Amino acid sequence: MDQRQTFNAAHCNLLEALRKAQDVPVVTATIAKCSHIGSLQTYLHEVGERKLPGLMMVTDPGAVSVAPFGAAEAVLTTNPIAAAIPTRGHPILADQCTSLVSNAQAQSAAPGELLPGDAQDPQGTHPHAVGRQRFRL
Repeated sequence: MDQRQTFNAAHCNLLEALRKAQDVPVVTATIAKCSHIGSLQTYLHEVGERKLPGLMMVTDPGAVSVAPFGAAEAVLTTNPIAAAIPTRGHPILADQCTSLVSNAQAQSAAPGELLPGDAQDPQGTHPHAVGRQRFRL
């Protein structure tokens, strides 16, 4: 799937899940071969506004880019997870991952741009600035 197809698939899955949630207590939707779909909480806003709880997770085992704390070798992906928690007012939306920045942020960083936190270059050192090479987040 290209980027536009992936965003569309995520949005269509969400709309279908919301439709089914009118009839059944739990709905699960999946997308195979999915790449970056943006900030997960943006998908869950409508879920929370409808006073429904929601949980969304994304993984791409092929995008290993996170070294565990204290390690130099990347063995994890960013594994983002987001939640919509309904309230009497506006929903609470939480969106987090196992790294300080997303893979998309690291890949789109301009040459010379600093990444926040402890981004490492492929040798496990903390670079002064990033280029378009792969970094451990």
